[in-house]
Amino acid sequence: MPTAAAVATASFKSLMEGLGKLATAKPYAENAALVTDLMEKVSSMYGEYEAVTESQAALKAELASFKNFEAQKPDYVRTTEDSGVVTYKLKAPEEPSEEAIRFCPNCFLNCKVSYLQPNGETVRAAGRNGRWRVHDCKSCNSTYPYNFLQDRPMPQPFSGGLA
Repeated sequence: MPTAAAVATASFKSLMEGLGKLATAKPYAENAALVTDLMEKVSSMYGEYEAVTESQAALKAELASFKNFEAQKPDYVRTTEDSGVVTYKLKAPEEPSEEAIRFCPNCFLNCKVSYLQPNGETVRAAGRNGRWRVHDCKSCNSTYPYNFLQDRPMPQPFSGGLA
């Protein structure tokens, strides 16, 4: 597939050839046809120019977004949760008493910061007396179990009699 620059160059060459024919053409009918053809080529070139300009602007915005993320990346630390799940969090929470918010590792590796939110579900922790809270990433639909919840011991039935 030809690049936008190659297409624009070919269109420009075609336009210049048309201008050369216009300079040497004699009859009016031939000139009118050449002018119409050149106008169509100029219009086409302008459309291609606009497309390339829009594409360039989108690429510049994407590059700026990546640069911004790279500048913020040192503020985050990779954390292995109690269940073995890897998440990211800010190095220091804004308030000392505030629980650190966890971020999706999948999105983080794709240069996005997306919160992990508890979904209200739990999963049984193998070999332990408790469950993991399940957290979802709304951006990539990943789920991560962490934050261990200890099972409450069952109350023992009262075995004594009333005196």
